Amino acid sequence: MKYLIIFACVLGAIFVEGQFVDEQDQNQEETDEYSDSGADCDCGQLYQPVCGQNEQTYPNACEAECNKESLQCEGTCPCPRSPSDSPTQSQTVCPVAIQKVCAENGKTYDNACEAENQDLGVQCEGECPCPGNAEENCPLCCTSRTPECQGQRVDCSQCSRK
Repeated sequence: MKYLIIFACVLGAIFVEGQFVDEQDQNQEETDEYSDSGADCDCGQLYQPVCGQNEQTYPNACEAECNKESLQCEGTCPCPRSPSDSPTQSQTVCPVAIQKVCAENGKTYDNACEAENQDLGVQCEGECPCPGNAEENCPLCCTSRTPECQGQRVDCSQCSRK
Protein backbone atom coordinates (compact mmCIF):
# COMPACT_ATOMS: atom_id res chain seq x y z
CA MET A 1 0.00 0.00 0.00
CA LYS A 2 2.88 2.32 0.88
CA TYR A 3 4.42 1.81 -2.59
CA LEU A 4 1.09 2.44 -4.26
CA ILE A 5 0.78 5.83 -2.53
CA ILE A 6 4.36 6.77 -3.49
CA PHE A 7 3.71 5.66 -7.07
CA ALA A 8 0.52 7.77 -7.22
CA CYS A 9 2.38 10.82 -5.86
CA VAL A 10 5.20 10.45 -8.41
CA LEU A 11 2.70 9.97 -11.22
CA GLY A 12 0.75 13.05 -10.05
CA ALA A 13 3.94 15.13 -9.91
CA ILE A 14 4.89 14.10 -13.45
CA PHE A 15 1.40 15.00 -14.69
CA VAL A 16 1.42 18.41 -12.97
CA GLU A 17 4.95 19.17 -14.28
CA GLY A 18 3.83 18.23 -17.79
CA GLN A 19 0.87 20.64 -17.56
CA PHE A 20 3.19 23.43 -16.38
CA VAL A 21 5.63 22.83 -19.24
CA ASP A 22 2.76 22.85 -21.76
CA GLU A 23 1.52 26.21 -20.40
CA GLN A 24 5.03 27.67 -20.63
CA ASP A 25 5.35 26.48 -24.24
CA GLN A 26 1.98 28.00 -25.11
CA ASN A 27 2.93 31.35 -23.51
CA GLN A 28 6.23 31.34 -25.43
CA GLU A 29 4.40 30.65 -28.71
CA GLU A 30 2.08 33.61 -28.07
CA THR A 31 5.09 35.85 -27.37
CA ASP A 32 6.88 34.61 -30.50
CA GLU A 33 3.75 35.29 -32.55
CA TYR A 34 3.94 38.99 -31.59
CA SER A 35 7.72 39.24 -31.81
CA ASP A 36 8.74 37.49 -35.03
CA SER A 37 12.34 38.57 -34.67
CA GLY A 38 12.79 36.54 -31.51
CA ALA A 39 14.87 39.41 -30.13
CA ASP A 40 14.29 40.55 -26.58
CA CYS A 41 13.28 44.18 -26.95
CA ASP A 42 12.77 46.41 -23.95
CA CYS A 43 10.36 48.94 -25.40
CA GLY A 44 8.75 49.99 -22.14
CA GLN A 45 5.10 50.87 -21.68
CA LEU A 46 5.00 53.99 -23.89
CA TYR A 47 1.83 54.00 -25.99
CA GLN A 48 2.27 55.98 -29.20
CA PRO A 49 0.68 53.66 -31.77
CA VAL A 50 2.21 53.22 -35.19
CA CYS A 51 1.06 51.28 -38.24
CA GLY A 52 3.52 48.90 -39.86
CA GLN A 53 3.79 48.11 -43.57
CA ASN A 54 2.06 44.81 -42.71
CA GLU A 55 -1.08 46.79 -41.69
CA GLN A 56 -0.60 45.80 -38.03
CA THR A 57 -0.83 48.42 -35.28
CA TYR A 58 2.08 48.38 -32.82
CA PRO A 59 2.00 50.13 -29.43
CA ASN A 60 5.08 52.19 -30.36
CA ALA A 61 7.85 52.47 -32.96
CA CYS A 62 10.23 50.43 -30.81
CA GLU A 63 7.86 47.43 -30.93
CA ALA A 64 7.57 47.74 -34.71
CA GLU A 65 11.36 47.92 -35.09
CA CYS A 66 11.73 44.97 -32.73
CA ASN A 67 9.53 43.02 -35.14
CA LYS A 68 11.66 44.23 -38.07
CA GLU A 69 8.67 46.07 -39.48
CA SER A 70 8.90 49.31 -41.46
CA LEU A 71 6.52 52.07 -40.45
CA GLN A 72 3.71 53.13 -42.76
CA CYS A 73 2.38 55.98 -40.59
CA GLU A 74 2.01 57.21 -37.04
CA GLY A 75 -1.26 56.26 -35.37
CA THR A 76 -3.38 53.14 -35.63
CA CYS A 77 -3.99 51.20 -38.82
CA PRO A 78 -5.30 51.81 -41.40
CA CYS A 79 -3.25 54.83 -42.40
CA PRO A 80 -4.95 57.83 -44.02
CA ARG A 81 -5.32 57.29 -47.78
CA SER A 82 -4.62 60.82 -48.94
CA PRO A 83 -2.52 63.70 -47.68
CA SER A 84 -5.67 65.68 -46.92
CA ASP A 85 -6.74 63.00 -44.41
CA SER A 86 -3.74 63.53 -42.14
CA PRO A 87 -2.65 66.69 -40.37
CA THR A 88 0.03 68.68 -42.15
CA GLN A 89 2.83 70.54 -40.45
CA SER A 90 0.89 73.80 -40.79
CA GLN A 91 -2.17 72.36 -39.07
CA THR A 92 -2.74 72.71 -35.36
CA VAL A 93 -3.46 69.76 -33.12
CA CYS A 94 -6.96 70.61 -31.95
CA PRO A 95 -8.33 70.12 -28.44
CA VAL A 96 -10.95 67.44 -27.94
CA ALA A 97 -13.33 69.98 -26.42
CA ILE A 98 -16.55 70.14 -28.38
CA GLN A 99 -17.78 73.68 -28.95
CA LYS A 100 -19.55 73.28 -32.28
CA VAL A 101 -19.16 75.97 -34.91
CA CYS A 102 -20.62 76.51 -38.36
CA ALA A 103 -17.90 77.17 -40.93
CA GLU A 104 -18.03 79.18 -44.15
CA ASN A 105 -18.68 76.00 -46.14
CA GLY A 106 -21.95 75.39 -44.28
CA LYS A 107 -20.62 72.38 -42.37
CA THR A 108 -20.59 71.94 -38.61
CA TYR A 109 -17.20 71.30 -36.95
CA ASP A 110 -16.54 70.21 -33.36
CA ASN A 111 -14.63 73.43 -32.65
CA ALA A 112 -13.13 76.48 -34.35
CA CYS A 113 -9.69 74.87 -34.48
CA GLU A 114 -10.96 72.06 -36.72
CA ALA A 115 -12.59 74.55 -39.10
CA GLU A 116 -9.44 76.67 -39.21
CA ASN A 117 -7.35 73.56 -40.00
CA GLN A 118 -9.46 73.28 -43.17
CA ASP A 119 -8.67 76.94 -43.98
CA LEU A 120 -12.25 77.93 -43.20
CA GLY A 121 -13.56 80.85 -41.21
CA VAL A 122 -16.31 80.49 -38.63
CA GLN A 123 -19.75 81.86 -39.57
CA CYS A 124 -21.29 81.37 -36.13
CA GLU A 125 -21.05 79.35 -32.94
CA GLY A 126 -23.28 76.29 -32.80
CA GLU A 127 -24.49 73.92 -35.49
CA CYS A 128 -25.27 74.93 -39.05
CA PRO A 129 -27.26 76.67 -40.37
CA CYS A 130 -26.56 79.89 -38.52
CA PRO A 131 -29.58 81.87 -37.34
CA GLY A 132 -30.28 85.15 -39.10
CA ASN A 133 -30.41 86.19 -42.73
CA ALA A 134 -30.78 83.03 -44.84
CA GLU A 135 -29.06 84.70 -47.82
CA GLU A 136 -25.90 85.36 -45.77
CA ASN A 137 -25.88 81.85 -44.31
CA CYS A 138 -26.18 79.99 -47.60
CA PRO A 139 -23.00 78.18 -48.53
CA LEU A 140 -21.39 78.92 -51.88
CA CYS A 141 -22.61 75.54 -53.12
CA CYS A 142 -26.20 76.81 -53.07
CA THR A 143 -25.51 79.34 -55.78
CA SER A 144 -22.87 77.58 -57.87
CA ARG A 145 -22.37 74.13 -59.34
CA THR A 146 -18.65 73.73 -58.79
CA PRO A 147 -17.07 70.24 -58.68
CA GLU A 148 -16.14 70.57 -55.01
CA CYS A 149 -19.81 71.09 -54.14
CA GLN A 150 -21.10 67.94 -55.79
CA GLY A 151 -22.31 65.27 -53.42
CA GLN A 152 -22.80 67.68 -50.52
CA ARG A 153 -26.20 67.54 -48.93
CA VAL A 154 -27.02 71.20 -48.48
CA ASP A 155 -30.59 72.38 -48.05
CA CYS A 156 -30.68 75.37 -50.38
CA SER A 157 -34.42 75.94 -50.34
CA GLN A 158 -33.92 79.18 -48.40
CA CYS A 159 -31.25 80.48 -50.76
CA SER A 160 -32.11 82.73 -53.64
CA ARG A 161 -30.68 81.58 -56.95
CA LYS A 162 -28.36 84.10 -58.54
